[in-house]
Amino acid sequence: MREKVGVFICDCGGTLFSKKDIENMGSGILCNGKACQDIFHFSTLCTDPEFSSIGEYVRKRGISRVVFAGCSPVHNQKLLLEMAQKAGFPPSAVYGVNVRQEKSVNRAVSAINRGIQALSLMPAFELKKIPLNQSVLIIGGGIAGIQTASEIKALGYETTLVESSEKTGGGFFRSERASDDSLARAIQGVIIDTAHKMLRGVKVYTNSYIKDLSGHIGSFTARIHTPEGEKSCTFGAIVLASGTAHEESSNGSGNPLHNSSFMVPMLEIKAAVSNLRRKKGVRPIGLILDMNIDETRASMEMAMNLAFSLQQRGRQQVHLFCRDVRVSAPGLEKLYDKVKEAGVNIIKFEGRLSLEEGEDGVLITCRDLILREEIALHCDFVGVSTFGIGSAADSSLARVVGVSTDTLGQMQDNNIHLFPEQTNRPGIFVVGSCRGQYYVPQIITEAKAAALAVHSLLEKGYLDLELSGPVVDPDKCILCLTCVRSCPFKAMQVDREKGSAVSIPEACQRCGICAGECPAKAIELPVFSDQVLLSQIG
Repeated sequence: MREKVGVFICDCGGTLFSKKDIENMGSGILCNGKACQDIFHFSTLCTDPEFSSIGEYVRKRGISRVVFAGCSPVHNQKLLLEMAQKAGFPPSAVYGVNVRQEKSVNRAVSAINRGIQALSLMPAFELKKIPLNQSVLIIGGGIAGIQTASEIKALGYETTLVESSEKTGGGFFRSERASDDSLARAIQGVIIDTAHKMLRGVKVYTNSYIKDLSGHIGSFTARIHTPEGEKSCTFGAIVLASGTAHEESSNGSGNPLHNSSFMVPMLEIKAAVSNLRRKKGVRPIGLILDMNIDETRASMEMAMNLAFSLQQRGRQQVHLFCRDVRVSAPGLEKLYDKVKEAGVNIIKFEGRLSLEEGEDGVLITCRDLILREEIALHCDFVGVSTFGIGSAADSSLARVVGVSTDTLGQMQDNNIHLFPEQTNRPGIFVVGSCRGQYYVPQIITEAKAAALAVHSLLEKGYLDLELSGPVVDPDKCILCLTCVRSCPFKAMQVDREKGSAVSIPEACQRCGICAGECPAKAIELPVFSDQVLLSQIG
């Protein structure tokens, strides 16, 4: 029995086709060699009133597969998935056709017919419900980890937090450099007390780290090294909030702070300047942001507060170097005005900034963005933001959990604004400075978003999965491991019993990389088989 195909045409509010154009299409759209009897015209299918009618059309007409003709299916993946869900279909039963790019009604009809042919060549796929473990692992006990753990625990999930240090609260608040500052110590105490309250009900392992991670979305098994011994625990989802390695790298070779007499990490400059011997006249002090990479509003806030504090001491002139003044956040514009009024000289530079250390200080050379010319400024002492030198996340953790890093070594190789909490591994999320976000208000917001993403994944208790992933021909597979190495989602593994590679359905995203890279042509993605792809050439 042939499956019945319905065609849903959306004219995007009349911008694609007129009503007459839609009527003229009818005779040219063919289903099973005959004029299609199930063509439905929508004006704005992305709106709720029209979208809610899909299920009714499908049930009344006995439709089993749908071709959606409208805007780009690449930009409407979520709409296609929701359409399949509404109709009670597996995702592959809805095929998107981009008719916006077609120049005429006839070409649009041809594109729709190719879509119908593609659907006819696809096999029917099994739908399976995969149970999801209802516990969550948070790696990192700083602000991002604490906030995320608190939010996830409040949503009703068993939550475990692993922190490599002795205490939770984040590296800055545990830092000994705050020990001689009464205000810093008071803030530190409040943070630690607040952290304890927020982590009530959360299982916390300090002085611990993840030794190994196996499994996949919904069923990750982590081996946790703790002071009491090794523990093996299973989790449905994981959130990485592990911070960065900037403090460890701040004194590394090739770093301007390495063995320097007049340059220190920015957070240490107040103590360093206080220890300088007194001198006649005004002492010039430099603060540098964005040394190698563009930093965030958090760095700008930190630098402006330091600059104001140093300028207020008197007999010091602070020069703050940055590529851009990032003040688009509550309170930062007022802080900027206060810093300028205090007399801090803010210099916006472009290109490379040069630091030449001499016998009595540092000569800073750069191109001034406002003056449009090279300037050179001598400073007695310089504080450099270590975030601007490097903000790489923990590379060893990234390797253990199988998460990709970007060119800066951060755990987010997608656009951080479009995919704020996602990683290359389904079920593993990321938040905080390990993905390049240091501004505390934004970290708190993103921690809540990550918690909601975890909740969205786990709330049903199971994962609806269509078994339409790659199919490996064991007779052709030569176990070269190309597919295992090339899969960005860690969805390919070796089945020793079969003697070939296999796909893990829970992790596979049907991208087709494995099929494209396989040198033996042993892998085929049924949704995009050779037959289906050839049918689209026209």
